[in-house]
Amino acid sequence: MGRRQRFNLDRWKGMDDKARETLLWGGSHMTADITWNYIQRRRRDPGFSRAARRNSSARAEAWWQRLQEFVKQGISNRPRRCFKGYYNVVRAEEIALAFPLCFEKWKRSRRSTSDSSDRAPALY
Repeated sequence: MGRRQRFNLDRWKGMDDKARETLLWGGSHMTADITWNYIQRRRRDPGFSRAARRNSSARAEAWWQRLQEFVKQGISNRPRRCFKGYYNVVRAEEIALAFPLCFEKWKRSRRSTSDSSDRAPALY
């Protein structure tokens, strides 16, 4: 712990084909394992699924409230500095300033559709 790792296009370009294959293989298997373990747990304990959904809903609501507060207060300088300095995103300031408008547009589209696949045209 302690040392922060960055994975970006430069790192990807610096990897050989075997390393890329290993990374993609590992990521896909990790996703499959998590899904399979969830299914197995649900089979052993039918109440697990309902409890997980309740906990997930409460966490999602808390996250939603924090996100709205963050946008309401304005995006702090820290993310701008981070993306500009650490990740070398040249347009970090412009993106940060445009974010509240995009967020409001997303919120409107979220209210007006019931299926996430219907939301894409409203956003783009």
